Amino acid sequence: IENILEKEEVVEKVFEIREHSADIYDHCVNVCVLSILTSIKMNLPQNIIYDIGVGSLIHDLGLRYISVKYTDISIDTLSPDNLFEYKKHTVYGFSSVEKESWMSDIAKKVLLFHHERLDGSGFPLKLKNISMENRIVAVCDTFDELISGIGCERVKVQEAIEYLKTYRNIYFDGKVIDIFLDFIATYPSGTKVRTNEGEIGMVIGQNEHFTERPILRMLFNQEGKKFNDIGYYCD
Repeated sequence: IENILEKEEVVEKVFEIREHSADIYDHCVNVCVLSILTSIKMNLPQNIIYDIGVGSLIHDLGLRYISVKYTDISIDTLSPDNLFEYKKHTVYGFSSVEKESWMSDIAKKVLLFHHERLDGSGFPLKLKNISMENRIVAVCDTFDELISGIGCERVKVQEAIEYLKTYRNIYFDGKVIDIFLDFIATYPSGTKVRTNEGEIGMVIGQNEHFTERPILRMLFNQEGKKFNDIGYYCD
């Protein structure tokens, strides 16, 4: 990421995104980090990881060229005209960097293809033969879109994970999903959860390779009685 931000042209594009929308800026940064982490865990070559990082950091650049509302709203509820306009953000983004010599073709295509899906249901070209770089960004982008409410209604982390699992090997590459979910916390620290026994606890840590089984500090038993710090019920 430090190497990416050393390039002045990248920084200029990032600031364009930030000036347009702080939410999209945060989303792009998140997708960049998640895509790089996934690429590293997949042992991709360093130059490919760099290109994925550049492309994912500015993948939604095209949103600055549209006026359609797309935050915390499902794009399926948009009128046909507005939906068509929203889907053009991939083309707008690609067109804005197509002739830039400082970006590789791999990075440029991330802007164009990050919404393509394996079954051909994506956009803008309804591709089925999708490169690994774009398969990675598609997973990371979808996950953060869901929890950020970009082009969809905002959902909880657990719901975003279930969505990815549901469309494993349908929309998204199953191998990428598995690697991605291996380091994503199903229940982030600070989340309150209910156990199978009906007790209430707060997540205070993660179990490596068992993301669905976090470390809990128990708060209340099944009857709503509070635990004290050493695990006994308080009177």
